[in-house]
Amino acid sequence: MLPRGRRSVTVAAFAAALLSVPAAAVAFTLIYALGGTTDVAIGKVATAMTGVHVLIGLGEAAITALTVGALIAARPDLVYGARRMRIARESRGFEARGIRHWGVLARSAGALFIRSYERGERVHLAMVSRGYAGAMPVIDEVTASRAPWSYALALPFAALVVCLPGWIL
Repeated sequence: MLPRGRRSVTVAAFAAALLSVPAAAVAFTLIYALGGTTDVAIGKVATAMTGVHVLIGLGEAAITALTVGALIAARPDLVYGARRMRIARESRGFEARGIRHWGVLARSAGALFIRSYERGERVHLAMVSRGYAGAMPVIDEVTASRAPWSYALALPFAALVVCLPGWIL
């Protein structure tokens, strides 16, 4: 059920974020229909809520996909920890088939959260033991002069000069 590859995990995160925001707007609209006491028609509320939240969902989906993609690149063990736990459950004969197995899955998710939190705490303690004091040490104060900034901005400026006539004409 979980996506297998790096790209499919990112796409699944994008889709989940994209669908969850409008779904929450639809849920609100249903709750409003049950108990709303204003004179606004339910159709107007549904249209306004869904339309705006689809746009918000697109932004949230992009942010989520970029975050998950960066997390997979930096710490794939955090993302794929659930897969390893699923394999361990299946090797012991467990197969989630219905609502009665949700407790096991919830405990697995909690254990995964605690495990990742403990790993972060171990990393922090290792950093403190090596002298980390909350900020990166400054070895040499380095500032960029005009020359490096000019070199760095040359290519984007050239691209702008090339593309600008195409956009205007």
